[in-house]
Amino acid sequence: MDERQIPSVGDEAPEFSLADSTGVARRLDDLVAGGMCVVVFYRGHW
Repeated sequence: MDERQIPSVGDEAPEFSLADSTGVARRLDDLVAGGMCVVVFYRGHW
């Protein structure tokens, strides 16, 4: 990965969407609309 693409601690995340554990697509903008949000990435399958 190009070092210019690696975010620093405290950087704002770009808009993205990912499927949750039930397969529903979740958008970051929708999640943070109600306040702060923590995003956790798990390796493997549910």
